[in-house]
Amino acid sequence: MDFANLRNLSKRDICNLYEVPLPLIEMTDSTFSNAEAARKHFFGTVIIPMCTRICKRFSDHALLKSANLSLVFDYSGVEELRENRGLQATVAAQLFGIGVPLNDALELSGIEGYAYPWGKEGFLPMSLAPRIYDAEASFSL
Repeated sequence: MDFANLRNLSKRDICNLYEVPLPLIEMTDSTFSNAEAARKHFFGTVIIPMCTRICKRFSDHALLKSANLSLVFDYSGVEELRENRGLQATVAAQLFGIGVPLNDALELSGIEGYAYPWGKEGFLPMSLAPRIYDAEASFSL
């Protein structure tokens, strides 16, 4: 695209090209709640998927794979995503509380990048004993 054609593009066209919501650029004709919702949507549909692709590419790299390392972005500083993090933590805690292994509970609740070696085993909520069924053991009254 040459410079003459670029000058004819409006802000709206440029925002559409880079998938940036217009309320993030023009604060004059949008309310604060619209801008906040636009930021949340922008992170959820553009930034986080892009970061996930970057993490996957780096994690698949031979140097990281041989060292058993992975890359994870920390979104805890993003104000608009903090309410989702609380909900994700609640869901993970509830799943873990009913015996779902921790790694599976984190994955199911959408919390990425945390896998613990001891998190592959589920625990029963009544005693936090490992959830292992022994077919040889019999219970009789």
